[in-house]
Amino acid sequence: MERIDSSIIPPSYITNNLLRVASLLASPQPLVVDSTNGFHTTIFAYGCTGSGKTHTIMGDIDTPENIDCLADSPESGIIPRAVDLLFKILSESSKTSMVFVTYVELHNNTFYDLLAKDNSNKIDIRESSADDGKGVYLSGVERKQVTSTDEVHNHVREGNKIRATATTNLNQRSSRSHALLTLEIETIAPSSATSVKMGKLNIVDLAGSERVQLSGVVGDALAEGEIR
Repeated sequence: MERIDSSIIPPSYITNNLLRVASLLASPQPLVVDSTNGFHTTIFAYGCTGSGKTHTIMGDIDTPENIDCLADSPESGIIPRAVDLLFKILSESSKTSMVFVTYVELHNNTFYDLLAKDNSNKIDIRESSADDGKGVYLSGVERKQVTSTDEVHNHVREGNKIRATATTNLNQRSSRSHALLTLEIETIAPSSATSVKMGKLNIVDLAGSERVQLSGVVGDALAEGEIR
């Protein structure tokens, strides 16, 4: 893989080049591998409004006709790359595995389930007291089992349709919420049918920080920026 010095990225690297930079500097491979071995890992994008965070995380995932080549496309985001790699690793493993997905947003200090038909259900942050691998988790969210990259992409696309967005001077479709996609990976080694490992891969698209003078937001959008 080509390597570049992150300290000397020239100013000419604008939004359209962010995906290439992300693929060079932050390959999801080590974190995906760790999640299949029972560890909890997180990939997140942060920065100012309009800098390309959502595009870096999602890529062309909302374009259905690109579904067959998402992971190999130059415009592929972190989610397609990570999910494709995850299922490749699991398919080549001798372990029995199951994968579950949840997708939520945090908007104005309230969690909403992006996979639920009725996302008005109350969601709480909990911490498991048992040794079950859950750790800190969200109760009350839809937890869907998935068996392929296509299923994950479809769930993300459906969730993105109801995610909070707004138009600002910096971005035509600005994310106004933090979005959290979690893939839970349960694996069982062939030599021990009772030994279950529970790993998690969290992929987070944070809402952007912004200067009101530049973004030009008012009303509800202004309040959203102040809360962040």
